[in-house]
Amino acid sequence: MQKLGLQGHLWFLVCGIGVLFGVGFAPYLHAAPEGATVFAEVNGQQISQYEFDAAVHMAARQRFFHRDAGEGKLAALRLETAKAIIDRLLLLDEAKRRQMSVSPAALSAQVELEAKRFHVDGLGDEHRRKLMASLHEQVKEKLLLRMLEQEVKNLTEPGEAAVRHYYEQHLDKFTTPAQLRVSVILLRVAPSSGSAVWQAAHDEAGRLYARIQAGADFAELAQLHSSDASADNGGDLGFVHQGMLSPEAQEVVDGLAVGQVSEPVALLQGIAIFQLTERRAAEVNPYERVRQRAISLLQRERGEVAWSELIHALRAKAKIVVRNDGALEQQIMKDYVPAAE
Repeated sequence: MQKLGLQGHLWFLVCGIGVLFGVGFAPYLHAAPEGATVFAEVNGQQISQYEFDAAVHMAARQRFFHRDAGEGKLAALRLETAKAIIDRLLLLDEAKRRQMSVSPAALSAQVELEAKRFHVDGLGDEHRRKLMASLHEQVKEKLLLRMLEQEVKNLTEPGEAAVRHYYEQHLDKFTTPAQLRVSVILLRVAPSSGSAVWQAAHDEAGRLYARIQAGADFAELAQLHSSDASADNGGDLGFVHQGMLSPEAQEVVDGLAVGQVSEPVALLQGIAIFQLTERRAAEVNPYERVRQRAISLLQRERGEVAWSELIHALRAKAKIVVRNDGALEQQIMKDYVPAAE
């Protein structure tokens, strides 16, 4: 029965549980001591309780930054960590079953890149040797998993009928959102300024607003008085869509008619006056214009489905035993044991 080494498998997980393919390299830690309690067995490969607890501890530090996460969040993280470890082992086994291998040149180049990133040259000889051995194994597994993912997701290009059907069923993905062309005069005020400074800016904006209402040119006043980067363009921000402006600014411009100027409004950056100069309604782009994008999106979605199906198939065939934690084992088995026929 094969026993896993901590540095060879689990440390990918600590810099983002669930992200299976990045090198989450951590400083070398001793492997589990001989006779350590077994946490789980995955197709005959043992994961020690020591290794699992270490991975959970590091993941918790990454996610919660020493804050008290509470029992509920920690339980969820333990489950997430366990599933990520198991899935990774299953995918590595699948890559080996497909007889995938990493070219020495690609492996050497990536190891060298990661070694520079972690400044291993400044370490003592023995420490550096251990780190490099661990890093070499991690990078090899990372590249194997990347190759497997690329192979699974590299599907043939969908036919024309499938692409057009996808386009018709997902018109929202091919719609140019409604847009507003907006100009602004901003009298900038530091957020930490006192109320007197804010009031002075508001009074000045009120005088500018009155001049605009009396016929003064908005663009000219923007050039003279606005502290926004758009001042040189007469305050013209160009076309903006939902989400580009702050909620307070968006609410103001949404209520304007074309050509209308808003009263002064307080924003985080200062006091602003807006002018709406044009509205463009949302527009569905014709199929011919977005056909290539539809192909790309459909291929990507099909690839994700194929990848998910592979993971589920590997889970269904796997022999997994979790020791000494009945509650966690029960949760894991919900996803790893196929439903009874």
